[in-house]
Amino acid sequence: MSEVDYSALLKTFMLCLIPILVAVDPPGILPMFASLTKGIDPDRRSKLVYSSALTALIVGTVFIATGDRVLSYMGITMADFTIAGGIVLLMVSVTDLITTEKLHRQVDPESLGPVPIGVPLMVGPAVLTTGLLLRQHYGFWMTFAALFVCVAVTGAALLATSFFQRVVGKTAEQVLSKLASLLLAALAVMLIRKGIVASFF
Repeated sequence: MSEVDYSALLKTFMLCLIPILVAVDPPGILPMFASLTKGIDPDRRSKLVYSSALTALIVGTVFIATGDRVLSYMGITMADFTIAGGIVLLMVSVTDLITTEKLHRQVDPESLGPVPIGVPLMVGPAVLTTGLLLRQHYGFWMTFAALFVCVAVTGAALLATSFFQRVVGKTAEQVLSKLASLLLAALAVMLIRKGIVASFF
């Protein structure tokens, strides 16, 4: 039997983890989550996080596993989807960069639960697009593992929202969110470039 190249596996995992983590944008979710759950007792807040994380994982997994079949049925090539996905990510990231709040993620505070915290805050269009594209390059299980870790990290961050805000401060929190949006914009440009190249070659 051939030996498993753990360093190669780790490198592949990181190549999946970082784009999905950037797309999830935990620092950007924290302020919205804190606002939505303001005044809610800790026990109920914890239950909201767990149910939202489970919903996000299920939705993300199903889309990553079946999204390409849906595209094929509709006659959409991966090059088409890559370009469209890159444009969507670029619009999302630019909106985040030029606004003080994530306007496209504003929701009704009365409708808390798996929706809207799980979807679309934790797993929205940016994460679904990124996950499907990564699956094409690195396979389902590696992408799923990265998604699972991202959802778990985000859930843990949401559980520690109050502590995080006290330690980091509002200004640093906003800086981290803007940096994540800038990285997401760079990823979007890369996807558009790859999609255009794939369309002609």
